[in-house]
Amino acid sequence: MSMWEVEHIIEQTIKLIASADSTDREKRHLIHNAYYLQAAFDTSHTHFRVKDILLSTQYMQAYAIEEFPTYHLYPKYFDSLIDAGDAWVYDNPTAIRSTDNPEVALWDNESQRLYVDFGSPYYSLNTDETVALYEPLDFALLIIREASKQNNKGIVYDWTGFVLFYLLTMLPSDKTVSELQQPYFTEIRSIFASFDFTNYEPIDDRLDLYSDFHKEWLSEQQLKWLMYVTAV
Repeated sequence: MSMWEVEHIIEQTIKLIASADSTDREKRHLIHNAYYLQAAFDTSHTHFRVKDILLSTQYMQAYAIEEFPTYHLYPKYFDSLIDAGDAWVYDNPTAIRSTDNPEVALWDNESQRLYVDFGSPYYSLNTDETVALYEPLDFALLIIREASKQNNKGIVYDWTGFVLFYLLTMLPSDKTVSELQQPYFTEIRSIFASFDFTNYEPIDDRLDLYSDFHKEWLSEQQLKWLMYVTAV
């Protein structure tokens, strides 16, 4: 089952990035990091929920079927998409997906267009740019900072829970406790404490920072950071 709560967090993150006081170039790199992080979890694509943002920042590029760079190699396959639902398109669309045959485009039945992401082999815009990847906790802190700047307490709360309950479990850092506290959790705690969450309802019970449910399965390190961040 798709982790809808992660999809929701990433969708809201894309909207937050779109509202940031930064250039489209900077936004493209942040959006790329958001989707790169989402790919580490069991989720479906969420591109079309925020399609206008992805197109306006030139993170995503649209192609008509016959204009796609490999159309001439697989015309029968591409023409068949006209009557198909939304679908990923592989580099060799007639073969199965593999590490050597990844997804390179996304077909949208509604708009009858193929879409490619910034950094993909068939993205032909902004070709002077290279993708810069953040470490998961570095990206998390960056987003929490931006959410604080935009006074978006929902994203501050949800991303704090995402860090504690998801990132530390599924994408654990190799940093020591002291290395985690000063650059990450001291600031996260400070930002978290600047908001009143008295009546805030988390998007999912799995992101509830005040639920006793978590204490049954959190690691010793996670429990320590949970207590540290919420003891305000």
